[in-house]
Amino acid sequence: MSKKTEYLRAQWHWIKQLIIVIFRRKDIKNNIPRSTSFGHYGIGVVISGAAKIGENCFIGQNVTIGKNNGSLPEIGDNCRVHCNSVVIGCKVGHDSVVGAGSVVTKDVPPYSLVVGFNRVYENKYKKQMEGFK
Repeated sequence: MSKKTEYLRAQWHWIKQLIIVIFRRKDIKNNIPRSTSFGHYGIGVVISGAAKIGENCFIGQNVTIGKNNGSLPEIGDNCRVHCNSVVIGCKVGHDSVVGAGSVVTKDVPPYSLVVGFNRVYENKYKKQMEGFK
């Protein structure tokens, strides 16, 4: 076995251990379905124990999902939250996309695209998604 292969296996071991430690808490484990996927193994992802995440979601690296003044965050089904985004104390409707580097503090309707700071394009994906249902 080459030294590079040994090094990569050791790094993967530590990443797996980090993910296991982060998601071992019971309150978080119950709110994240098995169908949710994480970009780059979930590195840098911070999720509040009170957050609710829907089925078939994608969460990129360095994403923060947390509560704000008692408002609990909810991510609907089939949503994509891309890297370096922050979702704080709001609801993201089903089939919505949160663009990379976005900050979301207000509720987002279904089939929407969010970019920047609370810039919401409503019903952006409704026509495309109706064909799949």
